[in-house]
Amino acid sequence: MSVCRVGAFLVLGALACSSMSGPQRVTLSASVNRTEIKSGEPVIMTVSLTNPNPDAVTLTVSGCPIRPYVATLAGAVVMPSGGSWVCTAQISRLTLGPGETQQQAFEWARASGLATELPEVPSLPPGVYNFYATLVAQEETLSTQRFEIRLD
Repeated sequence: MSVCRVGAFLVLGALACSSMSGPQRVTLSASVNRTEIKSGEPVIMTVSLTNPNPDAVTLTVSGCPIRPYVATLAGAVVMPSGGSWVCTAQISRLTLGPGETQQQAFEWARASGLATELPEVPSLPPGVYNFYATLVAQEETLSTQRFEIRLD
């Protein structure tokens, strides 16, 4: 499992959801470790991409196939800044064997410091925000459930 810092968010474990893209495709699910961000306590979202099929599935993806987002309850994306990710145009194939799951974790903390591969998250006022992720592949786009996260 890989971990990416996303400003003030960190999400692992407790709540879960999934999207099924149809027969012979993949599922995208996520879980969060908490639904509230307090000083020094980040939220971690763990995203799982699973092939539930008896055969391997191959997806054509860009440089960042799984993308985390933070949005207002009205739907305005506040992270990444500008509303969309800038990813490399490098196209690659992602193959999942039968029953295989790949995971990636994203961390959102109150501070805006991020790992160098992710854009800076602006300081957000206290309130409730949606935290979710998408998988973007040539074959399809899937989204996880939106988790309501309270920023204190």
